[in-house]
Amino acid sequence: MKAMKKLLMVAILLLCIFTSMICFTSITHSVEGLPNNSVLTYRVKGYVIPVKDVNTFEPITVDLELYGADKIGFINRGSIEKVLKMIGINMSINVKGIYIYYNCSENAGEKPVTYRLGPDGWYWISVPVGPCVIHNVPLLLKLNGEVSVEQINDTAFKVHMKVRLTSDFENNISGYKVIVRYPQGFPVPINGSIEADLSYVIVNNTAISRDNILGFSPLYIVYPKNAAEVKELYEKKSLITLYGIPLEFKMKKYYVNALGHNVTSSYIIAYARSNKYVDLMSHVIKIMNLDFYREYLQPIYKGKPLIENMIDFALSLIIKHENVTQYITYSPTRTVFTLSVFLYKDLTLPYNLEGKIIEYRWTYPLSFWGVFLKFRLSNGKNMWMVFWGNAEYDRSVNPYSIDIGYFNPDTSSIDIKQVLLFIAIVVLPICVIIYYFLKRR
Repeated sequence: MKAMKKLLMVAILLLCIFTSMICFTSITHSVEGLPNNSVLTYRVKGYVIPVKDVNTFEPITVDLELYGADKIGFINRGSIEKVLKMIGINMSINVKGIYIYYNCSENAGEKPVTYRLGPDGWYWISVPVGPCVIHNVPLLLKLNGEVSVEQINDTAFKVHMKVRLTSDFENNISGYKVIVRYPQGFPVPINGSIEADLSYVIVNNTAISRDNILGFSPLYIVYPKNAAEVKELYEKKSLITLYGIPLEFKMKKYYVNALGHNVTSSYIIAYARSNKYVDLMSHVIKIMNLDFYREYLQPIYKGKPLIENMIDFALSLIIKHENVTQYITYSPTRTVFTLSVFLYKDLTLPYNLEGKIIEYRWTYPLSFWGVFLKFRLSNGKNMWMVFWGNAEYDRSVNPYSIDIGYFNPDTSSIDIKQVLLFIAIVVLPICVIIYYFLKRR
């Protein structure tokens, strides 16, 4: 009997120590604040699509004006001499041939058709067809910036995001100088970029900006940040919104290999439950397969499109030295210019028909999948933007060092902490009662 008592006492003591350690760990995680208890900074990189309104998510579009020339055809020396012989002109020309260019840099009808002999031995004919414009191109901008979070007190934080936005359209269309025509009210980039920023404060789990209530804080998460809080949302059916749009939170598991063992970890995903937002995501997926059309003034020569009457046009100009400009009229037209995959070089936007906006662990964002924020631009105007990208932390911040647990309402998985808590609250007192009962006997 004495041996049994001693064994029971040792078991109870070990159980108390173990459960106390677990409870203490949970408590320290729940009260953990910012690194250094004051400031968190991290960098953000990615892309944004400015949208007209958070209620419609209609993307802002721009026009691209092209300056340069396109070679539309050529006639070699043999063809020229053959045609001259056919029409009874017996002469030999000391050129390799004729190139014909449509010149977007000169407006149609304002300047005559010109030609010159190039250093390569070919005649170059330039036909003004401008202005050449690609209309209604969804505006995508590269984003680089920094987020800083300052802890004001136990329940309040100040968040500031400062970014630089740049356009790559100017460099993505080879052979042309490109001028981006932004819509009215949008600031013209200075030195190729636009500056924008966003500030808000978080008070009692609610983010508030100067003129809007954000609600959920996507740049520094205060709630829900672990499995217990996600579970609380489901059980209480609480509603959390971002700019008035309802959000839904789910947890996902992933596996990492540590010291030769597969370790389970988890992260939280926030979804925007808005049909308009999902429509935007559908549009973004299609954007990489869109055709863009160049609109210009097509030259009509003697009643036919010039491209169908090149030989008569070229020989009349160069051999007969006729004023061919007088025979040219213009007709508005458009042709397929490029696929969007070439217009948006090195761009990869995620497949996101589920309406995902952010993945995060604890208070730290990991990746942004289309989070919508209202920025103040460098010209003082406000503009809605949808942001894709990643957060980059320095070595002092490790989002994966904290165990946030896991909760899935669709499964009955067992949480080890809950089991230990049950042991501490229910089983342990029963063990103590049994011990005292045996001691008295």
